[in-house]
Amino acid sequence: MNISDIQLLYDYNYWATHLILGKAAELSPEQLNEPTGFPWSSLHGTLVHT
Repeated sequence: MNISDIQLLYDYNYWATHLILGKAAELSPEQLNEPTGFPWSSLHGTLVHT
């Protein structure tokens, strides 16, 4: 792994994080806290965990 590989990973992480948080910001509090059946029980719980 070289510096350009690491930069690519950071760029991807930045892009993906902003995409996910941007979509989550469009949801209502009810949607964010709706039970999902996943280990952290809701999308909000998953976002807090990560």
